[in-house]
Amino acid sequence: TDKNLAFRNDPSRPVVYLTFALNYSADGLDPAGYHWVNLALHMATVVLIFLLAFRLTGFGQFERETHRLFFAAVAAAFFALHPVQTEAVTYTSHRSDSLSALFYFAALLFFINSIEDESKPVWPAGFCFVIALFSKQIAATLPATALIVDYLFVSKGNKGGLKRHWKQHLTLWAILVAYLLFRRFYIGQIGDPGFGTEKTWTHLNYAWTQPLVIVKYLKLLAMPVNQCIDHYILPLKNPLSAESLYSISIFLGTALSGWILHRRDVPFGRLMFFSVICFYICLSPTSSVLPIDDAMAERRMYLPGLGWSLFLAGIYGAMMIKLAGSKKFIAAILAVHLLLLGAATWGRNNLYRAPEQMWKNAIQLYPQNPRPYENLAVHYWSVQDFAQCALNFEKVAELKPDQASSFNNLGTIYDRMGDMDRAADSYRRSIALDSESSLSHRNLAKLYFRQKKFTESLAGFEKASSLNPNDDTLKSELETARQAAVRKPTTR
Repeated sequence: TDKNLAFRNDPSRPVVYLTFALNYSADGLDPAGYHWVNLALHMATVVLIFLLAFRLTGFGQFERETHRLFFAAVAAAFFALHPVQTEAVTYTSHRSDSLSALFYFAALLFFINSIEDESKPVWPAGFCFVIALFSKQIAATLPATALIVDYLFVSKGNKGGLKRHWKQHLTLWAILVAYLLFRRFYIGQIGDPGFGTEKTWTHLNYAWTQPLVIVKYLKLLAMPVNQCIDHYILPLKNPLSAESLYSISIFLGTALSGWILHRRDVPFGRLMFFSVICFYICLSPTSSVLPIDDAMAERRMYLPGLGWSLFLAGIYGAMMIKLAGSKKFIAAILAVHLLLLGAATWGRNNLYRAPEQMWKNAIQLYPQNPRPYENLAVHYWSVQDFAQCALNFEKVAELKPDQASSFNNLGTIYDRMGDMDRAADSYRRSIALDSESSLSHRNLAKLYFRQKKFTESLAGFEKASSLNPNDDTLKSELETARQAAVRKPTTR
């Protein structure tokens, strides 16, 4: 539909579409070029993670430069190798996450430069912020992150420092306000225009379900098992259920622990507090009160991965300094940790190369999610395994009995298998659910034409054409049906 087309060509992400256009001009539809660009973006982001971690440790957290280099390298390594990053890097269309994160981190580095040395301009930070915003909306958290960085590291908890840097902060906040106004008046709303979101989510049930999602994110970061290309999270019915209260306690507990470390001024306390608060701030656009069709997606941990990487680097850095006599043992643990993550990432990427196994994995984890069955059916169609294709489309129709496209797809595969009666029944059920579906009317009309039911076929083509008057191929099919209806009476 026009709505879905507008959503797929999201006008709020022109930078991403520009990179796809450049990819297409160079490589056409060859996926290799797109993957190489995604990988290059990820590697560039890893470099910025290293530089950012090195800068943050230069404000009194580490006494030796070698310690700072170690910390920065460890943070960058964890960010580079964690398998949870696979979706943002390997899945081509999710380039928006890595591209936005790249310019987000660049903007943060330029911002630190401008407040540490006020002779340096803030406009490079502002420019990168704009690019990040028009890559993906998640960059909207940058002014808040910059404020925390200034307060904790540059100004070292001195509010007077924040006041001295008001011009730099104002630049970022002004850009954010202008961007939000653009979304409100050009796109029509501040949040994502998710079509059908309101059928499942409200602002309230989305908000009280997100602590559960955040706990699942933390589990995947700590122990990356049961990863899934399509997590299927439904609203929690009771915000006071044991599951909900447990998730809220974990969420609040981690934030409180970071605050206590900061207030007690323990070694690396500021750094650890920042890693926690940074994680939650960066996650907030998709894990707050603005509903999104998919309540959970692994790609959304790409930007918050900065906080997690700094947290792990802080733990290993503290151990290396405080347990100096056990450096070799700690280094061995770190090496094994990174190797395991790297191996998991390798395995995750191999799974992306095997679509049948990837969607079967999603079905195993979330058997009530209709989309993996639908995608598995599409895969079986592509390899001409029509029997398996039909079984999976039947499951989709079972799980989504009120969605017209489920039955239209089912009719298409029955038609392809030569089972015209079941195909016609499926098309009619699709039309009963959505009488404005030009595609279902057209498919049923084609079926009637092959059955030599020309009167019914003509009626179907006329209805389809009235719903989609600009389709030239449909016009040609309609004319053929008219001629057939005139030449030969309907066969019953």
